[in-house]
Amino acid sequence: MGLLRRIIAFAVSLLVLCALSSFISTQSVLHRLEALEATVPMGLSMQMIFKDILGTLPLFFPIFGTGLLLGLLGARLAERFFANPKGVIHAGAGFICVLTTLMVMEAAFGIVPIAGARTLAGVFWMSLAGALSGLIYRRLAR
Repeated sequence: MGLLRRIIAFAVSLLVLCALSSFISTQSVLHRLEALEATVPMGLSMQMIFKDILGTLPLFFPIFGTGLLLGLLGARLAERFFANPKGVIHAGAGFICVLTTLMVMEAAFGIVPIAGARTLAGVFWMSLAGALSGLIYRRLAR
């Protein structure tokens, strides 16, 4: 039962990470359009958000899934040696795994293929989504 609980916790935390990352990326694009004084009606922006989430999930799952899995395995190991007050280790692991994943993609492709992560703010917000995912995993896996 413990393994099944951890698998479900991982799946939920990965789903949250991927959905939030897609949302952040879409918001970044919408913000850039707004800066160009292009008005996007609320209905259209909501359509973009939901279509982007559904469209990016198949791409984000393996990309962020690999990083999150490695980060959470590292957090589990670190828990053996350090106290984990309120999930700090898991939040840090989630944050670092997203940050590292984005850095590896930039090194591999010369550019980050995720539009929302092409700015420092976008990288920060996506990494925060990773931290939240780490906390969700910790909460659900216990």
